[in-house]
Amino acid sequence: MSAAVSVTPSSWAKFPFSHPCSFQKIMVMLDTSTILDCRVVCTDWRDWFTASKTVWSSVSSRMVARVLRRRMRTELEQVWDIRLDLLLEMVDECWTEEQELTMAIRIERATKQSIWCEFDDTLKVISQLHQAFYRGLMASPCVGPVCIFLRSKVAHPYVLKVMGATLAEYLKCVIISCDDRPAGVCTVRRRGVDNTRWVFKDMDGREGWLGEKSEDCNEEGGEKDSLYSTAPPPAHGIFPTVLELLDCDSPWLKKMLIKTGMDKILLVPKFEEVTKHIE
Repeated sequence: MSAAVSVTPSSWAKFPFSHPCSFQKIMVMLDTSTILDCRVVCTDWRDWFTASKTVWSSVSSRMVARVLRRRMRTELEQVWDIRLDLLLEMVDECWTEEQELTMAIRIERATKQSIWCEFDDTLKVISQLHQAFYRGLMASPCVGPVCIFLRSKVAHPYVLKVMGATLAEYLKCVIISCDDRPAGVCTVRRRGVDNTRWVFKDMDGREGWLGEKSEDCNEEGGEKDSLYSTAPPPAHGIFPTVLELLDCDSPWLKKMLIKTGMDKILLVPKFEEVTKHIE
């Protein structure tokens, strides 16, 4: 009769390093929040995550396979395809483990979030511009409307109402290449639509949807655990800005909103309404 093999807490602590392939296969099968929870089990597990250079690229690949299988109602297929195309393009731009981590979390959230089903008029413009691209009249496909790639972090109806009013002029914007400006404008005007708001982007330039590549990201001497660093402090100690309440699919879109001053606008309660209820 063989003796039973004892498993001690120390054995589990060393498991990521003693069986790295098995441990990573287990991690890849989990959701992103559980994976991040595993990192704080003990210092050995945390050290393994810090040293790993492939875990999040593997997780990201699995998330892409899942998102491609997501089925939508027929009337929402166009909206989901537009968002999915941008997410997949951003995955192709990933070249660091930090970007893979961000995209894995973002894609997983996208599979669970509801799809924006308004602004039908803007979706018609998108279809017209896509047809122009397929006919060779435009150099790059358009992207939009912007509202598809934005989500509120707060579901309170009053907050949604205020943010909707603040962002109203940007939600229906259509993003096209700078080189396609004349062709895009002419295409929609021929269709009798002359109120489209445009955002122009250098589609072939150095800056992608994830933003510009950092020149010093590979320099030694940086923070070893920067991959799991916390978010920057809020702009205001009490009240959030509009930008802080938004979840943007693309860092480039976030940068665009910063140019409009959304990182400076604070959401504060109507104090005159609050004081009416004070006896």
